[in-house]
Amino acid sequence: IQISYRSGKRNIPVQPRFCALAQALAADSESKIPVNLHCRELNLLQYIHSLIPLKAGTKKSAFKRLQISRDCFSYQSVFAIADAFAKDWEATLLQWKECAEEDTTREQELLTQICAYKYRVTGNHLSNRGPTGDINKEPFDNFIRKAEDQERLIDHFTTIVAWHWTSHIWLLSEFAKHIKNKHMREMQEKTGRVNLGVLRKNEQYNDQMTDICVFMHTYVPGHSVDDANSHPVKTLSGVDYLTFERHKQAQLGKLNSRTPSKRLEGLAAKMEEFHNQAELLQLIWKLLYNDDSYQDVGTLYAARNMLGATNVSSDPHGHYYAASSLKDKFSAAYNVAGSLHHFKLKSPDDDTWGEEPGHITEEAKAENIQQKARKFVEQDCMPSVPHFDDLAPLANDFVCRYCAKSYKRPKCLQRHETAKHGDSDAIHSEHVPESTTTETDSVFNYTRLVVVLSLPRLNHNDAIQMGDGERIMLVNEYLYLFYKKVGFVKYAVCLLEYLTQTQVLLSPRMAYRLVERFNDHTLARVSRSAATTQEVVGTYDKVSAISRPKGKHCEEDKTKDVQALAKQLMDVSRVFTIIPGSCHTAFEGFCDNPLDTLDMAAIKDWLSDYFRKFGRKKYYYPTAGNQPPHGRSTCTVACNLLLSTVYKMS
Repeated sequence: IQISYRSGKRNIPVQPRFCALAQALAADSESKIPVNLHCRELNLLQYIHSLIPLKAGTKKSAFKRLQISRDCFSYQSVFAIADAFAKDWEATLLQWKECAEEDTTREQELLTQICAYKYRVTGNHLSNRGPTGDINKEPFDNFIRKAEDQERLIDHFTTIVAWHWTSHIWLLSEFAKHIKNKHMREMQEKTGRVNLGVLRKNEQYNDQMTDICVFMHTYVPGHSVDDANSHPVKTLSGVDYLTFERHKQAQLGKLNSRTPSKRLEGLAAKMEEFHNQAELLQLIWKLLYNDDSYQDVGTLYAARNMLGATNVSSDPHGHYYAASSLKDKFSAAYNVAGSLHHFKLKSPDDDTWGEEPGHITEEAKAENIQQKARKFVEQDCMPSVPHFDDLAPLANDFVCRYCAKSYKRPKCLQRHETAKHGDSDAIHSEHVPESTTTETDSVFNYTRLVVVLSLPRLNHNDAIQMGDGERIMLVNEYLYLFYKKVGFVKYAVCLLEYLTQTQVLLSPRMAYRLVERFNDHTLARVSRSAATTQEVVGTYDKVSAISRPKGKHCEEDKTKDVQALAKQLMDVSRVFTIIPGSCHTAFEGFCDNPLDTLDMAAIKDWLSDYFRKFGRKKYYYPTAGNQPPHGRSTCTVACNLLLSTVYKMS
């Protein structure tokens, strides 16, 4: 403390040895000497008045003059105060550095989010007492597209093509966008959802995936840990592909437990459709995308350059939504180009009706569109799918088709049918693929494969949006052979197990629920986008000239890009016109149907092998003597993974 007394006009500082005297004088009530007690650390105003000139770059002489009137400290004191304020200025940075060094020495932490949804289509009218059929007696032909399935796919593709035509060619009348299904009313209702929280578990490890399954099983109807006579009701558990495998391993690891709930008998794993969408995009990229085709108008890479989609690379998984948007425009452009070719129009803005003279009614125009779209689909969009020959075996039970005698090996069954029933190899009808490949025109072959792969994807996406599970299963029957052909074996196996779940492995009730179920994103989209509501709102916006506000989830307007790309396809490349000898430089000798070269004998052996593997999985079949009752269940547990890194701050 600096103590001074006022003598005339000057403040004379008192040395520390005189502090006691000064305090005594200040305490004397009769003293007339004014005393000033000053403490630098307690004078806030002097601190502020000292730092302001320092920040402004004031010279030393100014500090000396201001110090006399005690408006600020001395020049040296101000710098000492600044150094004190600057102490540990890099403490935050050092803390970040320490945390980063700590995180590099330990594994990242993964979290698992679990949600529960209520069934909107319960299937309670169906039986739940065991599997639908016997996997060993299921004919292999049931997993190859049949004639009736072919006709249903043609109807679906016709609706999609007709909608694309009428959306981008103003001369054509409006057509229905979505394909209705029998559960349209239920799918438009709001879905009940309960967030079950987040577990600090990593689904990549079997022991932690087991803990996740044990947690989910506590919400299964009929769950009882200690009751050996309990009957847990089968409940769907939706996961991605990796977790799908870990989920099944967790159930296998619990098979020797004492009670049904500890054996996790109430869970039935299924794979969500998003990964199927991403893998289908990867399949399209492998067959149609090539960086060397930048000069070939009509190829996917050339369309990417024309539209300026520079964020799309050769790996669509890296930028899925950008690649998906590009593929949607590319598919729509080819469909519009097919319309221009079939109606003999020069451009999407052409106001002439083409080959139809005079005025025609709207009904006749719509019928003409339907017929042209169906003809377009039958000619250019439906590849031939090879079938199995009539050679034994036709299923995994190795039973003679004539006398029902069973054998252990397929070769023995073939020799028996040949020797006892006169069924020789010569009388077997072998399927010859009906390929429409034009060997001399690789450009047209490329065009045909584009529409062959585009329409199943468009149908699959629309089926997810409208909640049509049966259409999804039809497309999956079509896709798993493509996956097997191009080398995506694990996804082919996953789709095959998905198909066997719905046809054989699960009970009729659970198979029905598996077909008619959807995850949170699908339910939200369907509940918000009923077809009638969309039409009413869209018409009102057009009439009132109101534009929707730009938002994160607004749908992109692809009309201009699609029409520009379709006009280029017709003017420059003429992709739907057969020109002998034409080809894209990066796709010479291109085949329009990869399934033509599929070895069906090897596919039969592949199906037989995996059917035996599926049949040995005990978690699909109820335990003997512990059949589930005819109880009702209205909830399904879906495990959607939320991967995030958690840092512990020191």
